[in-house]
Amino acid sequence: MMYIKKIISFWCILALIMLSGCAEKEPIDTVDTTDSQSQTLLSAEPIFKCEALAMPDEFKNANHIYCCYSDSNGMLLSICNEREKEVTVGPVNKTDFLVLCDENAKIVNSFPVSFPDSYVTTAVPYKDGVAYVGYNELVDENADDTSKKLYTEWYVVYTYGEGEKILDSGNSESYYDIPHLFIADNELCYLWGYDDGFVVKQIKDDGAILLFERTDCNLASVDIHSNGNEYCFMASYPEAEYATFFICDISGVKYEYTLHGKITSFSIMDEYAVCATGDGETSKFSIEAVEFSNGADKVYRVPDTPYCLTGNGGDLLYRNSLQYYYTSVADEKTQSIREHLLEVNNGLYYPLGESQYFVLGLNPDNDGDSEYEFFRLTISE
Repeated sequence: MMYIKKIISFWCILALIMLSGCAEKEPIDTVDTTDSQSQTLLSAEPIFKCEALAMPDEFKNANHIYCCYSDSNGMLLSICNEREKEVTVGPVNKTDFLVLCDENAKIVNSFPVSFPDSYVTTAVPYKDGVAYVGYNELVDENADDTSKKLYTEWYVVYTYGEGEKILDSGNSESYYDIPHLFIADNELCYLWGYDDGFVVKQIKDDGAILLFERTDCNLASVDIHSNGNEYCFMASYPEAEYATFFICDISGVKYEYTLHGKITSFSIMDEYAVCATGDGETSKFSIEAVEFSNGADKVYRVPDTPYCLTGNGGDLLYRNSLQYYYTSVADEKTQSIREHLLEVNNGLYYPLGESQYFVLGLNPDNDGDSEYEFFRLTISE
């Protein structure tokens, strides 16, 4: 049973489910790599190096591990166990503590979480510790609508080991609507949606200030990706067929890009925001890319549904129904995506330094239980 719950928790991270969004836009330049061209591009194999990293003893009894953040310095991990009370709505896991690790998975520091039932999935390094979003699940006994009785009281928390400070707080309908933290221009920020729109806020002098607010559309989800400067997320306009890709920096919105299909995943690179889309009726699948410098966009056809997009510098990792692939979005010679099969351990990939990834794997054993495994993947042409 523990193995099944680990598998469910692990692979639910992969499921960025189909979102809705904006209306059609003018036709754009499209490169088709689905037939003979893609076979040619697959022949150029880069060099992969995958090395196992030692699992710290403190993690070996964890029921679940989630990577909240990674960069060239290392990873911020949420170490979780199963909640004691029966769960009918929301996560079955709770976070016991947060851990900062270096690029070799060695523990640098650990921090307690003061909300006993919080499953912490959004956290970033901040000052001398970490910032995270914790929450309490509450019941409104006066609510007329029974579906509104349960709600979530969330807190943006700065913890530095010996103490903590509340930076902002609010209410959401559920755990799935709590704010998501990110870093932009070395500042701690967060994205949060509500019934009438969404806000992007920055934590300034340990308090929240508004960067911008929109009330003409709603978040498709609170998922957000940042490369440290730009950041991107998805929102939906009323009556629009597909989602709109919002591409921003600390000053506000740079571009709004209308998608050409239902989204399965999105991510960010040094020079591009990228998203994977598909059309179930025509079986056409694409990676859509928007360049930060000028807003130029291009759609690249791929032969199968791409998801789990992970950007890192000029690299992009994604998987389809069978395998993980590595690619470079803007190949100047071919102006197309070159897919390279990643014949390495299956798992979740998180960017470290340039062309390096932390790999969080889950390995079932002969007894039906499972153990997490850590790897570092390096890619070179």
